[in-house]
Amino acid sequence: FYTLTLFLLINELTRKTKYFAFPFNLIPKLVMTDEEKESYGTYLYFAIGQLFAAFLSPPMVFFAILGMSGMSDLMTSQIGIRYGKRNIGWNKKKTWEGTLAGTISAFIISLFFLGWIWALIFSVAFMMFDVITRKPFNISDNLLIPIGSALIYILIRFSFDLDFDSLVLSFF
Repeated sequence: FYTLTLFLLINELTRKTKYFAFPFNLIPKLVMTDEEKESYGTYLYFAIGQLFAAFLSPPMVFFAILGMSGMSDLMTSQIGIRYGKRNIGWNKKKTWEGTLAGTISAFIISLFFLGWIWALIFSVAFMMFDVITRKPFNISDNLLIPIGSALIYILIRFSFDLDFDSLVLSFF
């Protein structure tokens, strides 16, 4: 994981500079739109956020955060684009239907890795982070969800001594 993340970081940082080259810079240039080429790719924010969460969290918490960042964020955008009717008041690009779908998905993913208490905490955190990204705060949700979730875990775990109960580990 760390190797792949560092690969993504190097690829994106060298794509934006004129002085360094990386052999795989051609791939993003072929698939990115002109608007995406002007800014950093979303996978850079995803890689930074996941790297931060991996360093800060135990493995099961990291797996939940990785699942939420990947699957729940995907669920949010797909349901919002396809079935979303009610826009979030301050962010016209996001819908409540998409946010609700992502929140439910975050709960289900976290339930397997962390148990129901942490699943509830992480799904509420996911909803809050998803609602405030881009507007009113211009922060990528690919960056905010993993970093925020890891920090919430550290804060609650060590403040209230609340451990997690993994359903996945109970099967073994």
